[in-house]
Amino acid sequence: MGYSRSKFSSDCRFGPQCAICKFNLARSAVNTIVGCAIRYTLSVLVVVLIATSSLAAESVEVDPKKIAYIENYLNTSKKMQADFVQMTDDGAVIEGEISIQRPGKMRLTYRDPIKDFIVADGSFLNVWDAALKSSSTIPLGESLAWFFLRYPISLTKDATITAWQEKNKMIAVTLVQKGAPEQGRLTLYFLDQPLQFHRWVVEDGAGHKTIVSLSNLQQNVSFPAGTFVYRPPNFATRKGSPLH
Repeated sequence: MGYSRSKFSSDCRFGPQCAICKFNLARSAVNTIVGCAIRYTLSVLVVVLIATSSLAAESVEVDPKKIAYIENYLNTSKKMQADFVQMTDDGAVIEGEISIQRPGKMRLTYRDPIKDFIVADGSFLNVWDAALKSSSTIPLGESLAWFFLRYPISLTKDATITAWQEKNKMIAVTLVQKGAPEQGRLTLYFLDQPLQFHRWVVEDGAGHKTIVSLSNLQQNVSFPAGTFVYRPPNFATRKGSPLH
């Protein structure tokens, strides 16, 4: 991925539409990142590049019972794993797997031949750029991914609901994080009856969208030790490292 900076990196294989770059909409402090992820920015989830134009955060009124319905679902699903397909509005498609353990932990890996990956370890969002063979890190709280990774999740305390739609057994909730509208607009989609998280859409200040659709969603998963520990691929070969 080519990640951080206040602008999209020219090093990113996927350019401004890179998923990671969007999802995390991150900060100039992070070096060319998640090139995006999602070369990509998802992170989201999921990173790093901040859109210069801000998004309006006008709220809409929603029945509190409907809000509680979504919040209860999210807060009873602290651990989940799913396959995903990521699509950007320039037509790029990326596949991978995402694992989440709230609060604060996530691992996002891509299918071959992409070797980049993202790990949220509870405090930081870490991105490995395989092409550059380098890591980028930003505080988790400065990424859009933090909204979904926090626990408990509150749709009204932590964010402003700017749209709520229900159609064909699908619920769509559009959110802007309070105090940080420049991080972007996040829309969560849920299949209803029974309720299940289905996909999310990240929109940056320039109107570029990244869509991440989930399949094979599993909840209450037991993850192997070390799943959410960030280790760059060269970590094991570094002389004197804890793995030796």
